[in-house]
Amino acid sequence: AWCFADKGVGPVRCWMPEVALGRYRAVAPKGFSSIVRQGGYGDERAMSNKMPGFNLLVGAVFGGVLMVLQGCASSNDLQKALNPDPPNVMYEAADRLMTKGKYEAAAKKFEDLDRDHPYSPEARRAIVMSAYAYYKAGKLPEAIASAERYTTMHPGTKEAAFAHHIIASSYFDEMRTPNRDQSSTKKALVELKKLKALYPDSEYAKKADNRIRVTEDTLAASEMEVGRYYLKRSNYVAAINRFKTVVSEYQTTAHVEE
Repeated sequence: AWCFADKGVGPVRCWMPEVALGRYRAVAPKGFSSIVRQGGYGDERAMSNKMPGFNLLVGAVFGGVLMVLQGCASSNDLQKALNPDPPNVMYEAADRLMTKGKYEAAAKKFEDLDRDHPYSPEARRAIVMSAYAYYKAGKLPEAIASAERYTTMHPGTKEAAFAHHIIASSYFDEMRTPNRDQSSTKKALVELKKLKALYPDSEYAKKADNRIRVTEDTLAASEMEVGRYYLKRSNYVAAINRFKTVVSEYQTTAHVEE
């Protein structure tokens, strides 16, 4: 509310907001005659701090309106959480997102399905599909985490080989050149060998053969890089140990002869 007195004399006039009318009305405080003139501010001196009780009332009214609006939004979110779409509808929606190339959105939709309908037939498939969607989106850590969750919860199932394939592929894509850190290469090799051991007849096991050769060759090349480094500095014991690793662990690579 805005209150003022003409040139410091006369009754104090206050303008109170009338939300319903969309305008302002002049109101005189208790003890003064009413003012009927409506309009702008004119020649006024702001004195809103003289009526703190009224300001609190107006603030409470607007605060209540805001809380009602927020309550409606929260109610809609709660209603959606309590009444999610059927699992088949959610799966089809996520699949459509995959078709459109919106992989990250699809992954989150598959995760919503698993959360909202954990015991439905679609939920199990949704876990591995969220991993695949994350992999397609280039979110490799998320892909690995989702796929590992599937292999832990549903080992030996139809999609388990696919989940192991996603894990191995994610680590394989993170491989670096022989002169860099080989942590991802080693993890990729472990997962590829696990895939072949657990699911030797799967289509993914057959694809793993060539990747195993690539990872072993990369690791052997890395050992040779370090061995040559020690050899140039006449650190023969350290160099021999590196070369022995190549001979004993990567016998099928082209580096063995050297």
